[in-house]
Amino acid sequence: MENEKVIKPIFSEKAYSVPINMRPLWRISLIVISIFSVSGKKKYLSRDKLNILVWMLIRKNKWEYYEDYLRDRELSTPNISADSITFKAIEYAICKGFCKADENRVYLLGKGDELVGPELQIRH
Repeated sequence: MENEKVIKPIFSEKAYSVPINMRPLWRISLIVISIFSVSGKKKYLSRDKLNILVWMLIRKNKWEYYEDYLRDRELSTPNISADSITFKAIEYAICKGFCKADENRVYLLGKGDELVGPELQIRH
């Protein structure tokens, strides 16, 4: 006990910026907007489709390539992998009441519609 050192933690007031694409609320917004914009009246998407949509949305520099692939102008398949940050954001969205999950689908709830806001709902 005599040789024990007392460790005093130091807390910094310096802000640590988290990149926007890593912020949960930003991902939740992409999830909600994706379900709202793509699913139509059914208001749900499969987790896989949702993961692909968010993956594509956050990679703006590849949008032209994705469009070419979707319109059969490009033959090579895009490399899209599972994104654990998106899956975690889906869990947060469920906990906050924006969405619910059932089997392999993510459903948009009323609170999610409110997050979309009237501006996008008018355009839809």
